[in-house]
Amino acid sequence: MWVYNVKGLVVVLLGVGLGIGLSLSPTTKPFAVFAAIIAAMLIDVWMRLRSEDHDRPMIHPDAGGHIWFAPLWVVGIVLFVVIGLVEFRLV
Repeated sequence: MWVYNVKGLVVVLLGVGLGIGLSLSPTTKPFAVFAAIIAAMLIDVWMRLRSEDHDRPMIHPDAGGHIWFAPLWVVGIVLFVVIGLVEFRLV
């Protein structure tokens, strides 16, 4: 995974930190992964909505976190779906 900017790194680290914290309990491991993805997506959207530097902050690379030049919430939705399908054995 290649993080495009510092904001993206901060958001990913916050999400991973939340996921690790929740995964300490053996009953919440699948929930921890989903919570980490949702937290990272929500923090990124919050950062974008507060950005006043750009005219289109929802897609501008400097307004929030970008991974592989895609907004973090787009990557998060894809990961959420893929991990959900695998976790619930639908694929």
